[in-house]
Amino acid sequence: MFDASTAPNESKVEPQKLFLEPVRIVEKYPAGDGGDLKKKHMVCLNWLLSDKPLDLQTELTLGFLDHLLLGTPASPLRKVLLESGLGDAIIGGGVEDELLQPQFSIGLKGVSDDDIPKVEELIMSSLRKLAEEGFDTEAVEASMNTIEFSLRENNTGSFPRGLSLMLRSMGKWIYDMDPFEPLKYEQPLLDLKARIAEEGSKAVFSPLIEKFILNNPHCVTIEMQPDPEKASRDEAAEKENLEKVKASMTEEDLAELARATEELKLKQETPDPPEALKCVPSLSLHDIPKEPIRIPTEVGDINGVKVLQHDLFTNDVLYSEVVFDMSSLKQELLPLVPLFW
Repeated sequence: MFDASTAPNESKVEPQKLFLEPVRIVEKYPAGDGGDLKKKHMVCLNWLLSDKPLDLQTELTLGFLDHLLLGTPASPLRKVLLESGLGDAIIGGGVEDELLQPQFSIGLKGVSDDDIPKVEELIMSSLRKLAEEGFDTEAVEASMNTIEFSLRENNTGSFPRGLSLMLRSMGKWIYDMDPFEPLKYEQPLLDLKARIAEEGSKAVFSPLIEKFILNNPHCVTIEMQPDPEKASRDEAAEKENLEKVKASMTEEDLAELARATEELKLKQETPDPPEALKCVPSLSLHDIPKEPIRIPTEVGDINGVKVLQHDLFTNDVLYSEVVFDMSSLKQELLPLVPLFW
């Protein structure tokens, strides 16, 4: 599955060189006529974090830093931006490491044009403060527990777990790197926990903020200004361009385009033949085991309470469920029980 391409250079993505100084881009975006357009600006600060792919240890540590900065409502960078009153909502996805070179983005939308500089300064001053003071110890522990649990449980809900792992591998594989590397979190996680315990979280995360953000000249600030007429201008320009293309085509070109369109439509609407449908994996009754799955159960007792223990592989995650006997509670009081959860 992971064999090297016979033509490895045809689709190779070259890394982007880092800028020597920040760049600012101001563009218009289509906006409706309703509301105060003056308060519909957007601003987002974006950093390219490296001129080459990062090692797994650094990627994992940046993931923890991203969660500390933005991962919860109490995260300091998220909280200070939302409580500032300078915008309606946060934009930018924080750390993005699925491309060849990772990046970090953060900003606000619903900003008044007069407050654009204030948003930028608030982001930078908040990051400087976090680099100087570090994160709360309890926040670091909570972030560690959350991310470690997510990695170990790998709960993908109704989405196929195997497909999820494959997509996680694709982020490296498409750039000719080891596709199994993103799945090897165990040792980097142990190393990170040991380093935090030995050096403290400030010694781990503050240098990352300084290196990849505060002292990183490759910063692109994008300001989007509302323009209620942009959509109509873009539509008119597209229509004009299509008319020019059509005018340049011969009768034979137009006929071929119509034929190709009909052929595509026919292929899309034609049902798959039976031999193609047989290629789709499916289960039959013979594939379902007749015997039920036996879950090992050990019955014990703790302080007079019956305890059922099931020795199963859970990737070092302990699952505990406590069941209370509610038979003595009056029927009319049962709807009130959730109030005490």
